[in-house]
Amino acid sequence: MAEYTLLPQRENLHGVLDPALPPALRVRSGDTVHVTTLEADWRLGRPQGSPPKAPLFPRIKGRDDGHALCGPIYVEGAQPGMALKVEIGEIVTENWGWSSVGIGNRDHLNRLGFHGEEDFRVWDLDAHRGICQGPDGMTVPLSPFPGVVAVAPEGERPVRTHIPGNHGGNLDCRALTSGSTVYLPVFQPGALFSVGDGHGAQGDGESGGTAVECPFRSISLRLSAADYLIKSPVAHTAEGWMTFGFHEDLTVAAYEALQNMRLLLKRAFDMEETDAMTFCSVGADLRVTQIVNGIRGVHAVVPERIWDTLGK
Repeated sequence: MAEYTLLPQRENLHGVLDPALPPALRVRSGDTVHVTTLEADWRLGRPQGSPPKAPLFPRIKGRDDGHALCGPIYVEGAQPGMALKVEIGEIVTENWGWSSVGIGNRDHLNRLGFHGEEDFRVWDLDAHRGICQGPDGMTVPLSPFPGVVAVAPEGERPVRTHIPGNHGGNLDCRALTSGSTVYLPVFQPGALFSVGDGHGAQGDGESGGTAVECPFRSISLRLSAADYLIKSPVAHTAEGWMTFGFHEDLTVAAYEALQNMRLLLKRAFDMEETDAMTFCSVGADLRVTQIVNGIRGVHAVVPERIWDTLGK
């Protein structure tokens, strides 16, 4: 299989998920693409000074309104009704990132009880030590993942990058690290895959409003067309098998994630509905993915050791 490199140049960047965007790259099913990304807000380098600032990549209104994404990548053989299999390989971050509390969804900030000016912090990312360290010495483990993995959405209208949905988008799921596989339903010929919004570290929920946002020097992705019938993203991670739910109401999102897990179990193991319900009740976990994107996310998880018992 072939390998390609995709750099954050003008012809490869966009900030909207639009089926009409021309592909930046065409690959065969099973090929690997090594992608270099900007950080989500289009900065070209580490913010400096007080307040910290950095030059920005020139943006085109209407095309670049959201996250700085690389793509779209056209995958030969991927057709509507199939799935795009995205295998996440090695991720190498730049040596800096940033976080912020005090920007974004006002309802969320009010619920947090946040008042005052934005708290913006620049972090050092140390791959050798495996840590992210803030300016005050605050330290968390370095665990990079892409916040946005997406195919072109269903229909003809563009979709904002900031919301998650059946096309993927801004999942902000911290489990999608190196070694994970994501399956996305295909809605357009070639899938038209995009990636970006690199994160160096994040807790479930992304409760302050951001992760440690960072550029990737490289994220390696193997892209394959898969003859799977799914309606919403499915992931296989170190934590287990995952399904997702998305809604403004977190409770509705939780039930959607649960329903998608039951559908996955029924298809994978030919389960009856009540068997799938029982198994989810005793073997699956519900976790908050993020609460900050307007459309909130929940993922259902069946750990690998429990999933494997079903095949015996």
